[in-house]
Amino acid sequence: MQDANPSAPDNVTTSFALPTSSTGGHGHGIVVESCALAWTVGSLVRRRTFDDIAAMELELERSAEEPFVRCDILFTEGECLGMLIELNRAKDIAIYRAFVTELFERLGPAQRQRIIFREGASPASRVLSIVLCVVLLLTLLGVLLFGVASGAFFEEENAWLGIPLVLLFVFVLSGILRRTLKSEQKTYDPETLSQRCLP
Repeated sequence: MQDANPSAPDNVTTSFALPTSSTGGHGHGIVVESCALAWTVGSLVRRRTFDDIAAMELELERSAEEPFVRCDILFTEGECLGMLIELNRAKDIAIYRAFVTELFERLGPAQRQRIIFREGASPASRVLSIVLCVVLLLTLLGVLLFGVASGAFFEEENAWLGIPLVLLFVFVLSGILRRTLKSEQKTYDPETLSQRCLP
């Protein structure tokens, strides 16, 4: 790993007031230099050159309970610099969009060819969503089968209305599960930013 030289005369820097997370904790503020990224973790300043970047992941999730946008920058030695912004924070979203655009403009052709660019939910969050959907679906189907087999849905007046309600939840969860199964991370051409990943 090489450190950028912030005192170099041709080192043009642009600062972005964004919340960050990385090895060592959380911070606020990231600087895009001519050939490097710098950010704070507590009172410490961390810096990585563009040559240290191994992959860059972008995600835009509008259907979550709290819609968000995410950018993870993975470095060759295993460190990850992450940013996660809720979509209701208009000022931070504007800064985030400017940051991603600026970073892409600073990356040279060699870096664009070497770095892996991915979009979509991370494998860990995708697996978690699938597991939760499957568990909830099995639970609802179990309730439905038990209620019908035992006659619980027919013992009290209007109790049968629970059947279409359970079926509605099953239908909704099935749609979420189907969409999640199709939402595997994909690579994209770094020459043009994927508008599906920018708010």
